[in-house]
Amino acid sequence: MEDLVLWNATIVDARSSTPRERMAIAMRGGKITGVCNVDGSRPPHEAIDIGGAYIVPGLIDAHIHLGDDPAMMGELAVPPAMRGEAPHHRELVYFVLANAARDFLRSGITTIRDVGCYDDNAIILREAIRLGLTEGPTVLSCGRIVSATAPGAVLFKSMYEEADGPWQIRQCVRNQLRRGADYIKVMAGGARSVLRENPEPAQLDRAEMDALVDEAHRLGVRVAAHAEGLGAVRLAVEAGVDTVEHGLSLHRAPELLGQMAEQGIVLVPTRSARRRRRTRRWSRRATPGL
Repeated sequence: MEDLVLWNATIVDARSSTPRERMAIAMRGGKITGVCNVDGSRPPHEAIDIGGAYIVPGLIDAHIHLGDDPAMMGELAVPPAMRGEAPHHRELVYFVLANAARDFLRSGITTIRDVGCYDDNAIILREAIRLGLTEGPTVLSCGRIVSATAPGAVLFKSMYEEADGPWQIRQCVRNQLRRGADYIKVMAGGARSVLRENPEPAQLDRAEMDALVDEAHRLGVRVAAHAEGLGAVRLAVEAGVDTVEHGLSLHRAPELLGQMAEQGIVLVPTRSARRRRRTRRWSRRATPGL
């Protein structure tokens, strides 16, 4: 006998253009074992009739930075220390992440892809979930972001690992896999959120980017490229990365979108960046229309 049967469900199936009504979902051990139509059938006594409620596939957050950020965590974040109070212990972030992981799961997010965090927090959370120490979604982590020597590393510290030259870049890829990374993230260009960085040009040269992609693919992992400006996107696409993160200037180069489609490169857009960006002289010159 199945552990659980949900009866009279409306399923949103990505393979169908319309929801599938009057469906039953059988589960055992928390996993789906069967789905079938129940029109004209009587429910078994152990079934739970959910009255046509909608059931959707688990949601995926493909771009998130796991950490104790009040803007993301809200009330779950560690409250700021009061005046005169000793600074809070850094390790409190792990309790924040454990609580957040449970909230992600309860809100329907079953997979999160961390694209850079401090002190390997995402890898630690992934292992805590795997070991059953807390509930949470599947976590994919890039380890630390591979970056050329750049101003962003001053701000983001342990979120980055800096390297210059093809062989240092290859070493960086290997370091992330030693840490337990599921894929590699690289700063193909600067970050719009860093005052001293211009996101338009590429930060790495072609030999460095080729080395990174070659090393990652040789070792069987994918590459995500932070790329906002056209120079950064062009370098990432020509090197054959697997995903382009942000791609804010791609509307200025439709041919790059076509090349991405041909190569199977996925764009992971960030709509909120338009609201958060600062207005700067170079950004107005380099990215008209944004």
